[in-house]
Amino acid sequence: MIASKAMKRTEIEHKGSTFRWIDVTDPGPGELSGIASELSLHATQIQDCLEPFHLPKYESAAEFNRDYSFLMVRVVQEDAAPKADTILELTRKIAMFFGENFILTVHRKEIGFLDALKTKWSARLSSYQGNPRDHLLYDLLSESFETFDREFERSETERDELELAILDLRPKRYEIRILYRLKRRAAVCRRILRMSGEAVSRLTRDSTASSRIYASDLRDDLENTLQYSEDLVEGLNQLLGIHHSLESQRSNEVMKFLAIFSAFFFPLTLIVGIYGMNFKHMPELDLEWGYPAALGLMALTSFWIWIWFKKKRWL
Repeated sequence: MIASKAMKRTEIEHKGSTFRWIDVTDPGPGELSGIASELSLHATQIQDCLEPFHLPKYESAAEFNRDYSFLMVRVVQEDAAPKADTILELTRKIAMFFGENFILTVHRKEIGFLDALKTKWSARLSSYQGNPRDHLLYDLLSESFETFDREFERSETERDELELAILDLRPKRYEIRILYRLKRRAAVCRRILRMSGEAVSRLTRDSTASSRIYASDLRDDLENTLQYSEDLVEGLNQLLGIHHSLESQRSNEVMKFLAIFSAFFFPLTLIVGIYGMNFKHMPELDLEWGYPAALGLMALTSFWIWIWFKKKRWL
């Protein structure tokens, strides 16, 4: 392993051949220009490496009449903020150039699984039989898509906690915005995976007989991960539907209680209003039993309303 002090560049070489893996972290335009000259890379692809928002894509060697291919992928950030729910906030870009004797990976920030792969392949290349390019490329892409699996596992655990809270199976408060954030994160990951699937499909069509087994396994892994995202988004949508249904049910119960409460007190208020008008000629006001009679009328009215509600099964 050779590390350059001029920039964050790491090279891993296969001692039995001229193959090497070059990994560059946070390069500037000048550094990228130097790498482009060294490996004869196309200028537009170098420009793509500098754009932070670039989405996954694949460009074959035949498209640019070069002896290498170009692949852009995005991975889920390990240190993404809990509230991150956009492509730039949630994912990072990795540009990959791969030819017969080299793989170049370019990214803006340190990525954990790349360090682990460097350690793994530093030991493996010393005894690797044949050209390791296809195997290494498969490992790079497989680990890239594995970051989405880990994100979905975290989201699924959080979704299960929210489901228990929404259904009142656990005495824990929940916030609906957390559920919406999970849905947005899953939808962003699903969008990235769909675009990655198109790039991998084109890569599979261009694969040689020796690399087809890696490409096939990679495509199967990606399809499984994409299906995982579809199931997660569907589950979150269903949970949102359950939440809205329960909220509507609670609102209906409150409205029902208020309606019943009003039904009991409206006629009583009417009676009180009539006898509170204080007209001079109101014969009941002069009766000795007028007050208990009015109270009795109120009690009888309330009892009749209660009987009627019970018969209608509203109580």
